Amino acid sequence: MFWGRKRRQTRRDDWLAMADRLELQDASVVAERLRRWLNLGAVEVDPIYVLRRSDRPRLYLFDYRKERRGPAGSVLQTVTACLLRSETNVATVSLRARRKRNAVLESLEASAIGGQPVVVPGAPDFSEQITVYARESEAAAEILTPEIREVFERVLLKRCDEPALVVGERHLLATCEGDTPADLDQLERMIGDLLKLYQLLDPQEP
Repeated sequence: MFWGRKRRQTRRDDWLAMADRLELQDASVVAERLRRWLNLGAVEVDPIYVLRRSDRPRLYLFDYRKERRGPAGSVLQTVTACLLRSETNVATVSLRARRKRNAVLESLEASAIGGQPVVVPGAPDFSEQITVYARESEAAAEILTPEIREVFERVLLKRCDEPALVVGERHLLATCEGDTPADLDQLERMIGDLLKLYQLLDPQEP
């Protein structure tokens, strides 16, 4: 008897399984808005799902493709993202955070956003592992409480290979990028991370 080869699980299958488990809704119609909100340019954003809860801002979960150029040429990478989008202000200061990298890359990152690395007083372990960039460095340091730093550490040290975290005026964004797509189990954990960060940042939260 001939047994057919079992079909390989695809990225699309993984997304569909997570969407079913978390009751996510298809949000492909917002692709253009996502590109505009995040200044992504003309990249492919697919798939896109949204998590709606009556008492929380919307959470958009999606993949997009970006080109990374290097000495050996260019390669197309998948970036997996979790975006919390609020109708009201989330934070009083914008910042971006990554794992600690070499001085040249950190200088390029700071120049790209017109900011500088933030010095976090009394948190040497945090500063040895994570670099936070902001245009208003003193104000950024003030919001990086121990509780908020714990969320940063989970997102940036435990979730994926090349993570980044952005705190904007009305959004929170966590991304993972690499030569292979990020594990969607980690993306699911990022949902909890961003909701916790939103709770800690929002002055209206109890």
